[in-house]
Parts: sequence; C-alpha cells; structure tokens
Amino acid sequence: MNTVTHSLVDEYLRRLAHEARVLPRRDQRELVAEIRAHVDAALRTDASEADVRNVLDELGTPTEIVAAAQPSPSGPTRGAREVFAVILLLFGGLVLPLVGWLVGVGLLLSSPLWSGRQKLLGILVWPGGLSLVLLALLVRVGGTQSCVSLGSRVTTCSSSGSSALAGAGIAALVVVPPILVALYLYRAAGRHLPA
Repeated sequence: MNTVTHSLVDEYLRRLAHEARVLPRRDQRELVAEIRAHVDAALRTDASEADVRNVLDELGTPTEIVAAAQPSPSGPTRGAREVFAVILLLFGGLVLPLVGWLVGVGLLLSSPLWSGRQKLLGILVWPGGLSLVLLALLVRVGGTQSCVSLGSRVTTCSSSGSSALAGAGIAALVVVPPILVALYLYRAAGRHLPA
C-alpha cells in the first residue's frame, strides 16, 4: 500500500489525533491508523489537491469521526443514590450517629456503579464516617495535665502524653483516607460502564 503524502492529509490527521484525545490511547491509535489506511486506499500517490479534498470531505470532520467512534453512554449513570451514598458515608454518622452511616452503606451496596472491591473499600476505610473525628476531638487524643498549687501565688503544671503534633498526625490519618476514598468512589461512579 502506498502512503499518500500531502499537507492536507497531514493536517487532517493531526487534527484527528488532537480530537481523539478523549478516547482511550489504544482507540486513538487505531482510529488514526484506520483513517490513514482509508485515505491511502482512496488516493493515488500523485493525487491532486481536489482529489485529496474530496476524500477528506467524504470522511467528515475529525470532530464528527471522533464523536462516531465514542461509545454511546449506556447503562446506569451516577445519580442521587451515589451522591447521597458518598455524603452519608462521610457525614451520616455526624447527623444521625450510626444510622446515617448505615444508610450510606445501604446506598453504596445497592448501587450498580461500583464493583465489589470498591464497595468493600468504601465500607472498610471509614466505618462510622467522620464521626470518628468528632469522637476523637471529644475524647481528646493525648495525655493529661496536672497542676499543683504551692501557696497562693505559685502554681506548677505538668503534661504527660502525646504532643499536639502527634494529635494532628492522628487526626490526619483519620480524616484524609475517608476523603480520598469518597473522591475515588464519586469519580468511579461517574465513569460509564461498558455495554
């Protein structure tokens, strides 16, 4: 097969590759190669500019080709159930202790958009949601402080236990994973499932 070299063809394929960035990489390469093969089969190596324009016009614009190559959204899409599941998994325990989180778990398990692994991750990473953070703040992670008064003017206080930095580290370990998993689940529910 002869490869047609023409500036119009090169520009057309460059625009097609640019438009095809919305497709998976393998599909991008296949689409551009398929169109290249079609152009090479339709044109002679010494084709005139008019011949090249006719073949490219018959193909349509790169935008139209990419739109036709994209799979049509089929199957379930992210809706209120998935949004409420993520919100209740994070904050449900704060609104209705344990009940709000359990409702979020029920919504998570009933959604067809998440795989079994994603559902397990959603349940195990934040049992109780961010209510654990509230509980940690109420209980106060860390040590105790004791003061001894020596007379009317001298007071000596001493602290034992972990520092504020350790408390902040523990709080970050409790807060960051649920937020990251919530973002992951939200994005995963937005992807279209293959038909």
